[in-house]
Amino acid sequence: MTKKKNKKKPKRHIRKSLVVIFVLLLVVIASLLFVPRYLVNERLKDIGYTDSEVEAIRSQNLTELLLTTKSYSPYLAKAIMENTLNTDYLPLYNNVKDDRELTADDFLLYDRLRDIGYETDQLQNLFATLDFREITPLLLYTFQFNEQTYIDDVVANREASATGTFTLSHTYRDDNDSPIIIETPVTTSLVNRKYMLKEDYVPDGLTPISSEYAVNGMSLTQEAADAFVNFATAGYSANVPIYAINGYVSAADQNTAYQNAVTWYGESAADNYAARAGASEHQTGLAVNVAVVGEDNTDFSTTNAYQWTSQNCINYGFIERYPRGKEAITGFAFEPSHYRYVGKEIAKEVTESGLTYDEFYCLYLANWTDESLKPAQDILKQVYPSKKAA
Repeated sequence: MTKKKNKKKPKRHIRKSLVVIFVLLLVVIASLLFVPRYLVNERLKDIGYTDSEVEAIRSQNLTELLLTTKSYSPYLAKAIMENTLNTDYLPLYNNVKDDRELTADDFLLYDRLRDIGYETDQLQNLFATLDFREITPLLLYTFQFNEQTYIDDVVANREASATGTFTLSHTYRDDNDSPIIIETPVTTSLVNRKYMLKEDYVPDGLTPISSEYAVNGMSLTQEAADAFVNFATAGYSANVPIYAINGYVSAADQNTAYQNAVTWYGESAADNYAARAGASEHQTGLAVNVAVVGEDNTDFSTTNAYQWTSQNCINYGFIERYPRGKEAITGFAFEPSHYRYVGKEIAKEVTESGLTYDEFYCLYLANWTDESLKPAQDILKQVYPSKKAA
């Protein structure tokens, strides 16, 4: 029987043209995938970013935003590398100096100023040159159409303000501005020339203070009166016996006091020392002026009592309302004997913030004119004091 020989299968030959087409296709695919990426990377580098920063930008999906806005600054690049960039405030990152650390409080201040009416370019200019504490007074002043004038004034007075005071060469208040009327005053209400009480406002629960701690006939609201008695009692125990010489003052009596000041000093000078009716904290029943027993208190700020009261007032819910060196902010002369009751928690926070009560209130406690400008909740949870700015 004859065996059949195995026939070899013919070899298949791939046409060279197909190989070329395949290679070309791979090149095209690679180009479509990698060339655009390369070009985008180069555009980011042209703006100023390094290779490592470009990778961080891509990982955080910031490419389109940064290329569209052409945004770059050393501080912005640093925030990207630290993955701390808040894109809602990109204009600030573009302008602040390298040594500036933007915080949630800066963002809140930025939005508060927007709520007043400041435009993005104005805010960029302010934050590029001034620090947080140099900007906060603008919350109290009349809107500045030319913010550069204010910036130049602050910068020119930095040496004079170096000790923690705040000095300006010009005023930025317009007394012709319409005040905001406080409809329902509360313990933390700000009262000044901008935020005013109704002429007929009388606080509920006015309570006379014992003549052991006050001059006859002096009263405060129940809560403030109780707190002051504790304050004064502690003073006696610390060998600095204090007593109240001024508390609640009606609008009519305040108007009389103001007019007398105008007669003696003239209107301009009177406004530094006496509040107009409706603009006095004494009408709230929450403010008190103190004196000391047994010391020459012609200048209360030189007494042992002032040293003790200014350091311990917060333990009883009071703050030193018109501190030395902050006249340009509060609008009133240094008044070491004037204390305002705001409650222990707020008193502690105001003191720790280093701000005047005017600034603290406008930044953290005031209502918003445009609620849509309020920062996102993640920002509000970070600001100081966190539970007050929400």
